[in-house]
Amino acid sequence: MCKELGLGFVDLSGNAYLKFGSVLIERWGKESSAKETRLQKSLFTEKSTWIIRMMFSKHDHKWKIEELARESNVSIGQAYKVIIKLEVEGFVDKKRGAITLLKPKELLDEWAKVYKFENQNTTGYYCANKEQEDIFKILRKLSPRRYALTMGAAASLVAPFVRSTDVYMYIKGKEDIVVEALNLKPVEFGGNIYLISLADEGMLYNTQRVKRLTLVSNLQLYLDLYNYPMRGREQAEHLRNKLMRF
Repeated sequence: MCKELGLGFVDLSGNAYLKFGSVLIERWGKESSAKETRLQKSLFTEKSTWIIRMMFSKHDHKWKIEELARESNVSIGQAYKVIIKLEVEGFVDKKRGAITLLKPKELLDEWAKVYKFENQNTTGYYCANKEQEDIFKILRKLSPRRYALTMGAAASLVAPFVRSTDVYMYIKGKEDIVVEALNLKPVEFGGNIYLISLADEGMLYNTQRVKRLTLVSNLQLYLDLYNYPMRGREQAEHLRNKLMRF
């Protein structure tokens, strides 16, 4: 990794790479006595998906490892482990330090299989305004950074296919402002608005504005819908076919 970054190094086992001016010293092959094997076990841990989300957002881009780490807001070490795992699985090509996403379709398929929307911390509420457009009018008055619509409500704005009356949204920060604005009443059953506490900042990466409303990215929307009952997969595939490149 140091060589790819253009950094010289000497380790305690006698391996070295020093290049400056007209000097080149390269000695390699001695196994580190302090070596630990830390392989990336899963591609879909929280910070690993930050890297994958970034690669999906620019899927034709040729990345440098330090650039990818910086843009994904993770350490270079974390990015390196994820890229090695992606390379082993055949999802990326890594030549001369240039990292390219090879199989975005297959990678998204694998992610969708393991992603579960029901793992979110979701609270149901009843709102007297049952029409989505009435709810949307109130949301338009709130800060766009407070929330992000997902599920059927978001899909109805970008790729309508299955009619849905419930409104799901991720909430960033305290829920109180949204609860008060919509005059929501908490319920155990029969709610029509569901607020999702944000557990992973990556879920709000690359949000979009549609009709003056904030929506999750098409990637996040697809993941949320894919394994959800009530025809969620049909809606997800319609979204993918209509708007997504992979």
